[in-house]
Amino acid sequence: MAKKIIITVCPTSNFQGKDANSALPEQPKEIAQATYECYNAGAAIAHLHARDKNGITTNDSEVIKEILTEVRAKCNIVLQPSCAPATSDPTCDVYRGLKNTIEAAVATGAEMASLDCGISIATMTGKPVPIMWTRDWMADAAKLMKENGIKPELECKSPPQMEDVFNFLIKPGLIEDPPSYTFVLNMKSQGSLSFTMENMMSMYRCLPHGAQFTTMGVGAPQLQANIASLLLGGGVRVGFEDNIYYSKGVLAKSNAQLVERIAKIAIELGYDLATPDEAREILNLKRLS
Repeated sequence: MAKKIIITVCPTSNFQGKDANSALPEQPKEIAQATYECYNAGAAIAHLHARDKNGITTNDSEVIKEILTEVRAKCNIVLQPSCAPATSDPTCDVYRGLKNTIEAAVATGAEMASLDCGISIATMTGKPVPIMWTRDWMADAAKLMKENGIKPELECKSPPQMEDVFNFLIKPGLIEDPPSYTFVLNMKSQGSLSFTMENMMSMYRCLPHGAQFTTMGVGAPQLQANIASLLLGGGVRVGFEDNIYYSKGVLAKSNAQLVERIAKIAIELGYDLATPDEAREILNLKRLS
């Protein structure tokens, strides 16, 4: 039996908007439709950010609930809202983002949520802004998610962050097996490793036994990072949050176009695509009622 590969789609963004690519969805019904198209193309998980009626990034729990509800009404894709602070928040209040996202996830039955693993210095409006994803925040986030039956998506940008996950989350029993990592590569605005095979292997070697992983490559290396992840037996993440282009200088027509391409490559490599229910089984997620 062929190995099942999990495709995650990140259809909208906490950074660029329609000014960068008019096909990028911003409003709940737009996001739901784009996610549904990606589900039909082979995506099993949807990583989601929120924007208000004016297209401004937000952590408003009511907006997040609306997005999750609209997506769930169209398909049973695994919902993975982001806990990252909205770029419109000058304070970068990581606890507000966490609290509001988990509130929305619980209210709508979302199975996962992102958990960023390590302090970052983000560039917002041209200025460096610290995002305080400290070890205490990581532990608080993991505890809150565990209490509510939500699986953390452990976003790591370097090997030291992966070691922190093991020492401060996994060893204390805050993460249910199997831990689910996302290798964040080439996100230069937040200080992640660039995508190279050497850098990716340095992350891969830090995985604890039995862990699941997927890889996101921001910008031009998205496809290369995805293929490298497939070759290692990992999942992949595609979508307009990470890359708005199909090829150099050519804007992607839709998120589904990016999903279709990586799905075809995965199948050509001999893998099967995990359905949402198969992804729930692989990741030990709660089942939909």
